[in-house]
Amino acid sequence: MGRIDKIIWNMSMFLISPLIVWMIHIYWIQCGNVSKYKKYVTFLIYLVLVNICTFSLSYARCIKSFHFEEMTLSYRVKYIGFGCILGLIPLAAAKFNRNKTKQSSSRLAGEVRYGNFDLLKIIAMGMVILFHYAYGKWDYSSMGSYKLVMDTVWMFGELGVNVFAMVSGYFMITQERPFKAKKIFLMWIQVLFYSVFSTIIASRMGIWKINQEKILQTAFPIMHKVWWYASAYFALYFLAPYINKGIRALRKKEYSRLIIFLLLAFSVLPTIVGIFCNNTEVFFHYNRLIWLIILYCVAGYIRIYGICKEKWTVLQWTVIHICTWILILLFIVFVPEDGISKQVKMDNTYFWHPNSILMVVLSVSLFMIFNNIKIKQNRVVSYIASCTFGIYLGHSDRSLGIWNAIFHKELVGTEAVLIDMMCAFVCIVMATVLIESIRKQAEKPIAHIYDRIERRIQHFR
Repeated sequence: MGRIDKIIWNMSMFLISPLIVWMIHIYWIQCGNVSKYKKYVTFLIYLVLVNICTFSLSYARCIKSFHFEEMTLSYRVKYIGFGCILGLIPLAAAKFNRNKTKQSSSRLAGEVRYGNFDLLKIIAMGMVILFHYAYGKWDYSSMGSYKLVMDTVWMFGELGVNVFAMVSGYFMITQERPFKAKKIFLMWIQVLFYSVFSTIIASRMGIWKINQEKILQTAFPIMHKVWWYASAYFALYFLAPYINKGIRALRKKEYSRLIIFLLLAFSVLPTIVGIFCNNTEVFFHYNRLIWLIILYCVAGYIRIYGICKEKWTVLQWTVIHICTWILILLFIVFVPEDGISKQVKMDNTYFWHPNSILMVVLSVSLFMIFNNIKIKQNRVVSYIASCTFGIYLGHSDRSLGIWNAIFHKELVGTEAVLIDMMCAFVCIVMATVLIESIRKQAEKPIAHIYDRIERRIQHFR
């Protein structure tokens, strides 16, 4: 990189992010109705604040000063990206605050909507993000007391997935008509978008090289399980109408027996037998799709009949949830990392598997806590909840390599791992929500074209 190029990049680091945020503020929030003097003042404010926040993030991750001669192109791009993400937070909040008083035309007068499940979806996705940060990334042997924290974070991943699947089942169980072709098409477009987008970014960052196998995986992400949950959820969506018909044909007693049998076969027995191989997911032809169907049925039973004769309070479910966490933490602290013995190979993170008994109790109790509370709907929370599937696609599996390259352990010491984890969490959430928001806007013309084609087809029938 020549001297002139370095000067341009150095200036760009500090100017591009504030400029983008400033333009969005003026032309999106204010619609251009701002005097020239206020425009200049606003730009100077963003120039100072955005760079202070971005440098603070770098400082927290142990980048103590700017050494322009040693900076790589990757770091400069990351600095610009972080600045844009941090600067867009107040703008998004301001935009939502302006629209908060507007009432949706589709709502009935006086109708009260609750956002407890919206908040639960966000919490579940947050758990998945933290898990992916810790999974397969850190050298635990050098972490000392911080290993306990990272082992606990390991438990978040499957807990979040279980809860997210139960929320889907809770609302899909009442659907009577077959799956909607439009929703399936748009879901496929969404997965394809993230598949292509992540492949392009990863190849440009040098994480992997494009070859025939990568092209096939990118073009057919559902078939190649680029994101395992997306592939399983896609199949579940096809099966849901038929599962619902079968469930409606069952009486309550038959339905409860079915749930008990499924949990015994795919949770209780595997947890007991799995201690000899340190895995609960290898019995009775188990796979993740089967487990999602079981969670779907459990959530459906809760929706139709409730989980017990007398309605338990939020406090009771909270006590169950906390006691289960205490048991898991005791295992993490006192059970050896390499297994109890040569015969009993169960290690201290044994219960992180989605179908383990304690993970099932954690999932159901957390779901029931939010099922029994009423939280007034909030537009910001509802919007972020609508982006959770996009957040998942934008940070996990195929996209995970990108974030691991940005947040890697060489940047921090062991004592700073929690700070780095929080920085990664905030940046991932903001970036993926921003990407998903842009994608949603780009999806509208595609949905419009689909509707026109569908109307034409129906007209000729």
